[in-house]
Amino acid sequence: MTKSELVQAMQGKYPHINNQLVEGAVNLFFHEIGVCLQRGWRIELRGFGSFSLRQRNSRQGRNPRTGEVVEVVEKTVPFFKPGKAFRERLNDSYHVEQNASALQKQSKQTDAKKKSSLPSPDVPSLHNHQYGNR
Repeated sequence: MTKSELVQAMQGKYPHINNQLVEGAVNLFFHEIGVCLQRGWRIELRGFGSFSLRQRNSRQGRNPRTGEVVEVVEKTVPFFKPGKAFRERLNDSYHVEQNASALQKQSKQTDAKKKSSLPSPDVPSLHNHQYGNR
C-alpha cells in the first residue's frame, strides 16, 4: 500500500472529513516519525510496533558490476520492530488464509475423487443391477 492509497482508504472510511485534512494528517504522521528518528528518539505505537535507529559499522563491499572492492561507510538506518499484538494479528490472519486455501484444495481433491469413483449414468452398475434398478 502506498501513501496515496492509505489516504484514499482513510477518505473512504471517514467521508465526513475534508480530503485535504486527511491527506495532511497522514503527511504529518510520517513527517513526525522522521523528525523523531532524526533526533535519535525511539517511537512506540502500542499494538503496532516501534521505530528506532540501528548503527551499521563500516565494512568492505563489492561493486556488483565490476567486482571492485569498495569501502562502505558507517551509517545509521531506521529499524521497525512489530509489536506483539500486530505480529499475532498477522500470524492469525495468515494461518486463517492458509487453512482456508488448504481446505479449498482438499475439497477440490475430494470432489475430484468422488467424481472419478462415481459410475457414469449410462453404464449400468452392479449395485443398481442387484436391486433391480436398470
